[in-house]
Amino acid sequence: MTKAAQKLRQLATLAALGVQMATLSRVAPTRAARLLARLFASPQRKAQRPSKRFVAPAFDVQWRKSAEGAAFPVYVGRINPNAPTICLVHGHGGTADQMAGFVGPLTDAGFHVLSLDMPGHGAAEDSRAAIPEFLRVLQQVEAEFGPFAGTIAHSLGTVAVAAAAYRGSPLGRLALIAPPNYAGDFLAQMGRALWATDRVLGRAQAMIEARHGETFEDLHVAAMAPFMTAPALIFQDREDKRVTLESVERIADAWPEAELCVTEGLGHVRILRDNAVISSIVGFVTDTDHPLATAAE
Repeated sequence: MTKAAQKLRQLATLAALGVQMATLSRVAPTRAARLLARLFASPQRKAQRPSKRFVAPAFDVQWRKSAEGAAFPVYVGRINPNAPTICLVHGHGGTADQMAGFVGPLTDAGFHVLSLDMPGHGAAEDSRAAIPEFLRVLQQVEAEFGPFAGTIAHSLGTVAVAAAAYRGSPLGRLALIAPPNYAGDFLAQMGRALWATDRVLGRAQAMIEARHGETFEDLHVAAMAPFMTAPALIFQDREDKRVTLESVERIADAWPEAELCVTEGLGHVRILRDNAVISSIVGFVTDTDHPLATAAE
């Protein structure tokens, strides 16, 4: 199937879901909220296979199970195995492959690299892939393979990273790319695209929070930021259509040791492949003059 045909198919699916959501919002708001909550926690993926750029000979694939019972792959680098480890964390709907541009520069700098496909993503088993599950999996991986000298994360993956650091996980220096301040904004974006009412949005959020035992407010990054001692380098593009610069500025302003770098014309995903961005982040997370840092007690 050509890319144009895939795009048309996606638009047709979105339109059909929108009609269904608009109808249910009027006649059965609880069913509409249940549908929206399921869609939010069920990212689309092209294929359920290991990330192409994180397999042998450079990486070993080690399988683990999340607390919810979903199997997921951890990609453990074979290069510099005894060196300090940098962890790469993709965002909602992404895979480890999206972070592959950092691997070569990090290993060339003498560091060990580790990444993973979060539950419900890439090669991992199907699972309701909400941020609390990201958080628990990251804590699990750090407990086994950490502490990390640095962590590089993208999009909603940055929320899990910030929450893990805030709760005491030694993740080292943090590079946050397109970090949303409040995950509820992503849910609202999806809901509005599907013509869900505010009433349905509120119910869907309550369902997600009840299922995972965490509220969206628990994971509000700007609220955690004042208590962070880990130094952070934050990148955000002005043309990002998923995360606003204003919301990222709130995080940077509240984080004691944070530097914000603003790019132009890279959007939400292409920023991960920009050589200047990669070079800056690699230089930051591999700065060994700074000790490992975690959140304040």
